[in-house]
Amino acid sequence: MRGPLRPLYLRRLAQLGILGAVTWLALGHGRRPFEAFCPFGGVEAAWGLIRQGTYSCTTSEMNAAMLIGVAVLALFAGKAFCSWICPVGFFGEMLYKLGRVIPFLRGVMLPLHADRWLRLLRYPFTVLMLVLTYRAGELVLRGYDPFYILFSGFGHGTLGLVSAVAIGVFVLGSVVVPMLWCRFLCPLGAVQDLVARFGLLRLHRSSPACTSCGACDRVCLQRIAVSTPATIASIDCTRCLDCIDACPTGALTVRLGTPWPGGARTAAWKVSRWLVPVPVAAAMVLGLRVSEPLTLPTAEASFYDSADLAMPETWSYTVEGVKCTGTANFFIGRASAFAGVAAIKAYAGTNRVVMTFDRVRISAEALRDSIDAPVRNPRTGEPIRVFRVREMKQGG
Repeated sequence: MRGPLRPLYLRRLAQLGILGAVTWLALGHGRRPFEAFCPFGGVEAAWGLIRQGTYSCTTSEMNAAMLIGVAVLALFAGKAFCSWICPVGFFGEMLYKLGRVIPFLRGVMLPLHADRWLRLLRYPFTVLMLVLTYRAGELVLRGYDPFYILFSGFGHGTLGLVSAVAIGVFVLGSVVVPMLWCRFLCPLGAVQDLVARFGLLRLHRSSPACTSCGACDRVCLQRIAVSTPATIASIDCTRCLDCIDACPTGALTVRLGTPWPGGARTAAWKVSRWLVPVPVAAAMVLGLRVSEPLTLPTAEASFYDSADLAMPETWSYTVEGVKCTGTANFFIGRASAFAGVAAIKAYAGTNRVVMTFDRVRISAEALRDSIDAPVRNPRTGEPIRVFRVREMKQGG
């Protein structure tokens, strides 16, 4: 039931805030790239962490931390990440609402039985993307992921025409099919399903108060039959709360209960619908806070014992160009020729390099100049600048 203040307003504010933050990062501001905050990167990094004890490609501790935050959020509020935080979810929602105001598209609707079958596509698609990623050591999903394609501006890792077709299908399809990417293909949605079925905060319907008007069903972009069960326990529920706003009799409420999957609740206590944003905000804070303990070097090398150095020093350099496993290893290979360098640790997630060297043989400033020095293009022989130091400070 609508009131003067609606959760929708807060949800839109959260979505726009996240959209603004991601756009700011995508434009090159901030210490981390925008894709560092994608929770699915934590899943993509898993194989490298298991096999080699390090993050693969451009994934970092922030991806793993965001994944932990989203998993905790899913345990409390199902797929609330999709409707409160995810920029692609926001785009999908807006595109479908646009389609509803175009006269010749208003009546176009995918048959419900086909819709239900197509939702299963996200599972084989996720498995395929992960298998290809683990085998290639590259983030294969980049070429098909609307999040990466749009915010990178068809950047490194996209697939030209294939990526253009993927965006075309996403935009045009989302105008007709509600939340097309989110429900049919999104790998993060598939991963969340493992935990979302246990969500503690769920919607409950009061049968005596319900008039079966169907208003809740019509506003649900997940196409969940809200007006039928006593407990809305679908793994697709994003806790957007639009159905509560649409209900004219107040038959729908948010309840906190036991984490039994499906509708098998032993008890549930009515809580304010304004409680839903709390775990959303908490998950974001948790993700940001737990990243530091998860930090691992992307690549590292030791050339000789620092105890043998006449005057050992350790400096940290923020190096533009150190952004993935390949560039981190290339940096180490190049820096191994610098005089007096004993050990190097590269952290691609923050473009940071920690170097231990002999102050007698080389200074921190001279080391900076060596990093900045151009290299010869192996094909043309022309000098090109691969790395550039943006900041330096003593200590690790």
